[in-house]
Amino acid sequence: MRRFIFTLAAAAALALPSTAAADAISHLRFGQQSYGAGAVTIDTLGAGPAFLFELDGVLEAEAPPGWTVTAAYITLTSPAFVNMDIDVVADVTTYDFAPGSLTVDLTLESNTSANVVSGSFHAALPAFSFSVYDEKNASGGCPCSNMLEFLNFAGVLDQSLAGALGVSPDTINGSLWLMSEQIDTPYGDFRMGPAIGLADFSVVPEPSSVLLLTASGIGLLLRRRQRRR
Repeated sequence: MRRFIFTLAAAAALALPSTAAADAISHLRFGQQSYGAGAVTIDTLGAGPAFLFELDGVLEAEAPPGWTVTAAYITLTSPAFVNMDIDVVADVTTYDFAPGSLTVDLTLESNTSANVVSGSFHAALPAFSFSVYDEKNASGGCPCSNMLEFLNFAGVLDQSLAGALGVSPDTINGSLWLMSEQIDTPYGDFRMGPAIGLADFSVVPEPSSVLLLTASGIGLLLRRRQRRR
């Protein structure tokens, strides 16, 4: 009986995904660090979203093994402007925004079949601030980068994507940063500029998939045991 229990324990250990396998499927990334595919807009007048960041994130997209990202569009928005602080000495304007949302619209293609799946990742965002450096150099450029750095979030993946990737759709954690080299109209109520950024988030294997792997491993070891008798 002890030998049988040991056999089951060994089978479960062997069947569970290895650390390397878990890492291979746990990381998703979307973004671009070359200007031209994204923009950030600040609107304190109330005509539209107070903060809007949009970026085509295919260029630096990473997907789980066996999949290729063919479309990834990142949208970060806040519906309300809260406060603006102007530091005259540092020549920096800091805008505070109400909690917002993050959406990543995705399309993935299988590398081994004709399967194509589309869906979205959705996350609620905490309140955040975005600082704009208004100082201009002799050529009119901005010597400092305007950055929103490592905004952490937690969200969910559409069931269509989660099912295709074999991951859990719930409680996906991640972080995002974005940067704009130039923002027009210093101290303005409406500001806009080209932007870059990256969104990283982690997913975990679906529990049912892990149990299936475990059961398969146990069955394999039991068959080997019976053949030896």
